[in-house]
Amino acid sequence: MSRVRPPAPGPARPWSARAADGLVHLPDALVVLFAVLALVSLVATLLGALHAALVLPVAGALAVLVVRSVPHHAPRRGAAPAAGVALLAAAAWACWGVTHVGQYVVVARDPGFLTLEGLWLAGHPDASVPVGGAAAVASAVPGVLADAEAFTQVGGALHAQGNKTVPALLGLAGQVAGTHAVLAAGVVIGAVALLAVYVLGRELVGPVWALLPPTTLALSLPFLTFTRSAYTEPTTTALVALGVALLVRAVRSGRATHAAWAGCAVGLAGAARIDGAIVVGALVVALAAVALVTRDTSVRSRRRSQLDAAAAPALALTALGYVDLALESPAYLVQHLPFAGPLAAGLVLTTVVGRSLVAEPVARRLVGWRPDPAGRAADVLGGCVAVVALVLVSRPWWLVSRSVDDAGVAGAVGRQQLAEGLPLDPTRGYDEMTLTWLAWYVGWPLLVLGLTGAALVVRRAVRRADAALLAAVVTLLLGALPYVVRVSITPDQLWAVRRLVPVAVPALLVLGVWALREGCRAVVRRQPSSRVPAVRVVLGAAAVLVALWPLSVWSQVHDVAEQDGRLDEARAACARLEDVGVSRVLWVHSSPFQYAATLRIVCDVEVVQTFDVPTPGLVEDVTAAWGGAVAVMSFDPGDLALVGPAQEVVTTTVPTAARRIAGRPFAVETTTSSLWLALPGT
Repeated sequence: MSRVRPPAPGPARPWSARAADGLVHLPDALVVLFAVLALVSLVATLLGALHAALVLPVAGALAVLVVRSVPHHAPRRGAAPAAGVALLAAAAWACWGVTHVGQYVVVARDPGFLTLEGLWLAGHPDASVPVGGAAAVASAVPGVLADAEAFTQVGGALHAQGNKTVPALLGLAGQVAGTHAVLAAGVVIGAVALLAVYVLGRELVGPVWALLPPTTLALSLPFLTFTRSAYTEPTTTALVALGVALLVRAVRSGRATHAAWAGCAVGLAGAARIDGAIVVGALVVALAAVALVTRDTSVRSRRRSQLDAAAAPALALTALGYVDLALESPAYLVQHLPFAGPLAAGLVLTTVVGRSLVAEPVARRLVGWRPDPAGRAADVLGGCVAVVALVLVSRPWWLVSRSVDDAGVAGAVGRQQLAEGLPLDPTRGYDEMTLTWLAWYVGWPLLVLGLTGAALVVRRAVRRADAALLAAVVTLLLGALPYVVRVSITPDQLWAVRRLVPVAVPALLVLGVWALREGCRAVVRRQPSSRVPAVRVVLGAAAVLVALWPLSVWSQVHDVAEQDGRLDEARAACARLEDVGVSRVLWVHSSPFQYAATLRIVCDVEVVQTFDVPTPGLVEDVTAAWGGAVAVMSFDPGDLALVGPAQEVVTTTVPTAARRIAGRPFAVETTTSSLWLALPGT
């Protein structure tokens, strides 16, 4: 009986080819590693087990398995050099950024409590911050609270608002490399986000053109600001861009397992932010749309399988985000139930309806109803996108949005309007300005290109039945649209534009480069061959100028290290408390910041606070309830007049970007504050 000889092995690929392939896949691998690290860090935090010695090996091993399983980018000409440029540029950008990190160790909007959470997790495995005897003091003494700004005391522990994915990553960095790593981790996350946008762009516009979107993003004022201090948006940007890139590859391959990885990445965005469910819903709609426009029965069956495979992990991870909030930020979840509840219900409903529409009997009828020639439908859909874009861009000319109904937000808006000499109208939400805001930072040429690209990509996807392109553009547009229509945030810059960073900005940049690439190709095709090189040089220069437009709006703001000096201030407060031998503090609410959470986390002392000027009787009651010596602290020495001689602890002058409503910020403000301490009975 003859044996069948196995085929002779082919010649081994040269090491240079293998190295080139590794370089092409490295951006994907780094972003996947980040996503896995985010998931493992979150789970470890919820289990009270955030230890670098545990998290890093588990995340590393899991990342190796995931990298081997996710669909890889199909190498093209120029892919390896372009990947090398993307990696080097991201690394150089991060090295520049870590020299300008902020020191938000005071509660001032999101960076304050996120940084403080990160500092706490750098030394503890659990996100809950025990208040010790402060809870009993707050219960025993009227007018005294154990809560802190953005931290709610529940069950004897402070729970910071919001999801814990980003604080867990900051804390993990701190466990590995110390306090400065907590402050600088946002820059590293930003570099990963830039690579993720490159990975997404590579799928849609090719490896060389894909260098332009992350370049523009890296140089834009919003991204510089939101990565040099602790914000959740860059993490969401990285996860959404990775998810859409994997979605494109999954639709091209037709494999359900590939779609599952896309669902995992986008679902992690749903776990990182309370509003991440918006993008998850957009992903479900995109896959349902791809299935509905598929005429072939067997292919449509694979699309249904991909929808199921992507929706399951995406919904599960989004649910994990809600579990996170229920366990670690219950008051925040209750406060935002009017938003989060309908969003979660809408996500489930979207999934059920989408899955019902792509069921074979229903899908067969819908496909049968759809006209076979795609040209007219493509023109209509592309035209609809163009009309919507024109309406949104033109809103400042005919709409004045009044969407502020919160008294605190209205007060902040009114004060800022008066400071800038604007007409007083504190109910204005400025929702009509969202696209204008983007133009302030990336330029009107790129904004127009991006909106044009959105319409053209929809038309191209439908006309050519390009399912992968359709899935990407539907996810990006639907994920970006809610906040473009209504931004739902206090409307001062740069704060307000952060709502658009996770989805709208990457979508605008990638679609704008897509339109630019197609326009350049059309021009080159129509030129005589002898003039093509010169035309390409001119068009390439124009493309680079568009990408570098954000440089033209740089001002003092682009390199400010916001709140620089606050960490030294906090450490000086800790040192003074240690010198006087006191580990219990009565904090008096005073400008410029509440300081209770800072003292509790940075100094590791027990803290209660009062909003009234403390009287000797109040201090005596607090001292008696605590059973030990108490220090009274404030930013205003007048608050301590009835307690004892006020001792100056430290005076600090810190910079921050000036807020503006009427335009982008261009100035840096400095704030000087003095911290004071009094010891009762001295």
